[in-house]
Amino acid sequence: IVGAFYADGPGRPDAGKVYIIPGELLSDMLQASDLSMDLGDSIPNNVSTIVGSHDKSRLGVWMDAGDINGDGFDDVVVGADMAHGYDSSIPETGRVYIYYGPLAPGVQIDAADTTYSMTVIYGIDAVDHFGSCLTVGDVNGDGLDDIGIGAGALGTLRNVFDREGGAGDGPNNLRENAGEVVVVYGKPNLP
Repeated sequence: IVGAFYADGPGRPDAGKVYIIPGELLSDMLQASDLSMDLGDSIPNNVSTIVGSHDKSRLGVWMDAGDINGDGFDDVVVGADMAHGYDSSIPETGRVYIYYGPLAPGVQIDAADTTYSMTVIYGIDAVDHFGSCLTVGDVNGDGLDDIGIGAGALGTLRNVFDREGGAGDGPNNLRENAGEVVVVYGKPNLP
């Protein structure tokens, strides 16, 4: 999984993109001693692509994979730390998308397409940058992968291009820019 969080989408500057490169393709490249791939030039047919939902959403700032719903297939989990909240008038709350596997090779997904099988987890407060980091693993020992999601991009290089940062403000928003971590436990049939 490769993130390009400042890549442009169709009519969406800095929407971000995620490329899912199958291991089979990487193995073939290694065997052929062809160790380069320019995803900005032409994308091989079996590479899947996900594009961010709107301008400056920065999809792909962080990503991971694991079996969140316990069906035996890895799911792709992607952060878009500058995406609008559920209410699009709240800027840079951030979002995390879960795309359920298996993903067909070469599938093209638009994060704005709500008909695609996915779960979207929205940040709450403006400029929290929810999804600025994330990890996937079984933290509670139930055999399903869980997602740890951070809201804490204040003062990092990721923010200096557009504005000074912002981060989760802790319990009840009483600790300005302290950062926050949310754990979403994996389970079958997530909404």
